[in-house]
Amino acid sequence: MPYSPITIANEFIRRFIIDDKTNDLSPMKLQKLMFFAHGWYLAINKVGLINGEDFEAWKFGPVLPSVYHEFKCFAGTPIPKYGTVIAEDSFTWVAPPPVPAEDVETHQLIDKIKEIYGKFSAYDLSNYTHLDNTPWYEVYHTRGQNFPISNDLIREYFERQAGNSNGG
Repeated sequence: MPYSPITIANEFIRRFIIDDKTNDLSPMKLQKLMFFAHGWYLAINKVGLINGEDFEAWKFGPVLPSVYHEFKCFAGTPIPKYGTVIAEDSFTWVAPPPVPAEDVETHQLIDKIKEIYGKFSAYDLSNYTHLDNTPWYEVYHTRGQNFPISNDLIREYFERQAGNSNGG
């Protein structure tokens, strides 16, 4: 089931702040972890993990604008709090509902992304997204900065990565 960008952001924030208390999750690192989670989810399920917004090709890699604007005040420092959205019933800022516990696949994927990519710095992850033939590279170098990166392009890239990791 696809989720809002802030819901997935909050899942990563929880894992860095509460679960392991080693919070080095800057806004840029969060963006890249979310991109990897979305990409692998697309490759596995053929639908996106994140709905309602496309990643865009910004200078330092793929970015979800709503997540950028929510956490930009923290710049290069660790994010200390959950993101919020406007509640439709009260028009107040609230944290969106978390990924339900019964969505084991999504929780396992986020845990695996944190385990594999979470040990790298924001700049290392950004550099990884800048490699030749990545979705960011394709869009940034053909269309320019701030253009959307299609889910098809992201899915195809991560499917190729899965094939490469399986010897194919």
